Amino acid sequence: VLKAVSKVISDSMAIDRGVWTVTLNSVPVASGVYLTQWHNLNGKWWIENEMSKSDKTNSPEVAVTDLSSKTSH
Repeated sequence: VLKAVSKVISDSMAIDRGVWTVTLNSVPVASGVYLTQWHNLNGKWWIENEMSKSDKTNSPEVAVTDLSSKTSH
């Protein structure tokens, strides 16, 4: 879920800043902040640059199995 905190629009450029949250079964598992730079080209808004940063992760660790040593017959 994205929630804008501020928006600045000037001519053909806009900046959108806010917070994001990822939920799993209604439980927040990750959150952070984002910044998006938009550019208006021929009447349409396009994303020119986008950045985000994770603040918190509550997701369980994922087990990783190394299959590189196994061979198929």
